[in-house]
Amino acid sequence: AWLTFAVSTWGMVWGIANTSIMALFADSLPTSHRTIYFTRRKILISLGNATGPVVALIQFYFLGDNWTVRDCAVVFAWGQAVAVPGLVLLWFLSDDQTLVARLNEERSNEQAVEPLLSVQDDNLDRVAEQQPPPNNSNNSLCLNLSNQRLIPVLVASADMMAGLSAGTAICYFPIFFSDNLGIGPVVVQLLYFASPMGIVFFTLLAEKLAKIKGTMHSRIEISIIFKWIGVTLMYLMVFCYEKNMSRTVICVVYVMRTAIINATGALTKSVLMDNVPSNERGKWSALESVNQFSWSGSAAVGGFMVQYLGVSFNFCTAATLQLIATLPLVYLCTSSRFREPEAETDQVADEEDEESP
Repeated sequence: AWLTFAVSTWGMVWGIANTSIMALFADSLPTSHRTIYFTRRKILISLGNATGPVVALIQFYFLGDNWTVRDCAVVFAWGQAVAVPGLVLLWFLSDDQTLVARLNEERSNEQAVEPLLSVQDDNLDRVAEQQPPPNNSNNSLCLNLSNQRLIPVLVASADMMAGLSAGTAICYFPIFFSDNLGIGPVVVQLLYFASPMGIVFFTLLAEKLAKIKGTMHSRIEISIIFKWIGVTLMYLMVFCYEKNMSRTVICVVYVMRTAIINATGALTKSVLMDNVPSNERGKWSALESVNQFSWSGSAAVGGFMVQYLGVSFNFCTAATLQLIATLPLVYLCTSSRFREPEAETDQVADEEDEESP
């Protein structure tokens, strides 16, 4: 009961904090730089996720390398203690210092001095940051939404569907390693260290590939390809397990699958934030918290499948659902009705760089 209360409380704190942080982060960046800094943020998070398993590995090593309640509680306590400084930093964050707030203040000052002054600075995305994206005359048939409004809906839907599908399997990887493969805590922590480091590598690779064209479609295309590769590797991991292949092979496939399928979060979130007005970014960021909260429900479904249908069936179902979750992105990528404002922004930025001495 106490563990349930503690985990639920921590989830509430993280959900509230993550929503605000994501909105502040997006408001502090011009559109042309958002992909780069979202990628850096993803890398830092992955490095942090890699540090935790290293600390846990050292603790489990000295505690005896056994899955006991006491040893796990010690590791949990150290993890919560390390999180306290990060929570303290939240007191020093303010939306008054964001790019949008500074542009609002600057615009108000300019209008007070010269009411007819025209403020045009595309590189800082003044107009896009202050007002909702313009409605296209060519309305989409889907939900009768404008094309510009439909983009974040499709991206957020894909992310939520992917989160629900991931929730059915993620919670059961440690059980799979310990019960089905007979792997101890130290080796499991090594896997949890290698996976975030792989995410760092493939996140950088995804950003480099998306920058070849520098358009919204290129970011979506790379996201789809990486997710499909991750789904294929999930099927391959189940196949290797069912064929009684080496545990080393199964673990390598797991690390590759985890790294690749989780390497596109920065790309999809940059597309999402590029296509919503600044005053709505908090609402869209809240979907990330809803996404994480929904894991509890899908994890319960996953537990049912593991108990009555087996872990292999659970993993295959999760992979199939993750494949289905890419369909909104496929529609967004293949439909010709969606324009690509990033290309215009990048072109303006390039022209200004050429003109600068």
